Amino acid sequence: KNVAAGNVLLGLPSSGIHSNGFSLVRKLVEKANLDYESACPWDMNAETIGDSLLTPTKLYVKCCLPLLQKEMLTGLAHITGGGLLENLPR
Repeated sequence: KNVAAGNVLLGLPSSGIHSNGFSLVRKLVEKANLDYESACPWDMNAETIGDSLLTPTKLYVKCCLPLLQKEMLTGLAHITGGGLLENLPR
């Protein structure tokens, strides 16, 4: 209701591949003839693809909760594969 033109949009970086991305990763690993012990091309902090996939998903509520409690946020959106254009209107 309160989101309007002129609001500031903040983006928090993803901590990695989240649950919706695992099907795509399985297909890409197979298509590229990789395995879960292969070097991870998208995550410089993980030695292998398997290590990256086992990294726990970051929960963003801890960083957003103080702002919500102070009523400093007018909206939140989880941006998935559709990007900003498909996710923000929801």
